[in-house]
Amino acid sequence: MLKHDQMKIRLTHLTIALMASIGLQAQLSFGIRSGISWSNVDFPQADGWDSKARLAPAFGAMLHIAATERIGIQPEVAFVSRGYRQEYGPLPSGNYAERLVFDFVDVNALMVLRLAQEPARPHLLLGPSIGFMTGARVLAELDGSVSGGSVLDPVKLKLNRALAGLCGGAGFTFSAGASLITVEGRYAFGLTDIWNDLTLVDINGATIRKISGYDRSFSLHLGWLMPVAKRALAASAGP
Repeated sequence: MLKHDQMKIRLTHLTIALMASIGLQAQLSFGIRSGISWSNVDFPQADGWDSKARLAPAFGAMLHIAATERIGIQPEVAFVSRGYRQEYGPLPSGNYAERLVFDFVDVNALMVLRLAQEPARPHLLLGPSIGFMTGARVLAELDGSVSGGSVLDPVKLKLNRALAGLCGGAGFTFSAGASLITVEGRYAFGLTDIWNDLTLVDINGATIRKISGYDRSFSLHLGWLMPVAKRALAASAGP
C-alpha cells in the first residue's frame, strides 16, 4: 500500500513538472494577416470547362502557440473569397466573361515548423481547414470591367455551404522590435465539392451535365504578430 501511494505521489509530481515545463516553453502571439489570392475551381468531370483564376482579397486573425523552439500550433479565423472566372468569347458588344464569387469564413488549425532562427526564420505550415459559405454571387464582365451582377441562392442551388480542405505553405518571419512580420505563400486544396453535383438542364428541362468543383487557390500574405505571453521562448516566438 505504501509503495502504491509513493508511486501515485511520484506520478503526480512528474505530471506537475511536465505541465510546468510546457507552460514555461509555450509562448502565445496574436496577429492579423492580409493578402491576395488567385482563386480557381477544378472541374474533374467537365471536359473543356476552362475556368480562369480570379483575384480576390484574403485576410484573417491568428493565435500562434510556440510549443517548442521548432514547432508551433496556429489556429486561425479568416475571410476567403473563392470562385473562378469563365470566359465566353467575343460578343457584338465586346468580350464577355463571368466571375463566380463564393464568400467563406474559414477556420484553420495549422502546424508550423520552423527551419532556422534569426535573422530571417523560414517556416513551413500545414493543416486542415473548414470553410463556411456566407454568400454567393455572379458578376458579369465586359471588356474586363464589371457590367452587372446578381446574388445566388446557395440553398436553392444546393451548394455545399461547409467545405473541408487542406492548407499548406511556406514563408519567413522577421523581427520588428517587439513584434514579428511574416511573409507567406499558401496553397488551398479543397476536398469537398462546392457545386455538390449540380445538374445543368437545357430550356426543355433535359439534363446536360452535372458539375463538381473543388477549390484550388494560391495566395500571398503579409502578417503581423505581437507576443501576448512572454515565456522562456521569447526569442523564438512566431512562425
